[in-house]
Amino acid sequence: MVLYDVNLPGLRSALNAREIAHLLRTGQLHTRTRCKRKGEAAWRTIGELFPLMESRAATYVLPNEISPSVRRIRMVLGVATVLAVITIGSLLLRGRLNNSAAIDAATVSLRQVREAITLAKNNSSP
Repeated sequence: MVLYDVNLPGLRSALNAREIAHLLRTGQLHTRTRCKRKGEAAWRTIGELFPLMESRAATYVLPNEISPSVRRIRMVLGVATVLAVITIGSLLLRGRLNNSAAIDAATVSLRQVREAITLAKNNSSP
């Protein structure tokens, strides 16, 4: 494994290319940060040693980590989904209860009409 010394205050051990890439993408290193291959004397920049590496600090998330903004979006969507389900369920239940009340009222009205017809027939019979 090839190791590199990075000229960064507080960094005491050599890093491999993958670790440098993670630090670069998270914004802790810059392409102009001085770096050299372990054992070499000449310092160069990370941009010179790794020309294809680019820093995307604004959009990069380390593997196996979820950014707080993604966590916040998931939470908001979860709460919105629960509220939507509760609202739709209550509307359906309310509609069903209103329909059953209307059916009960219609049944009572129909019964009253039948009784009125029966009384009218009984009264009009000679």
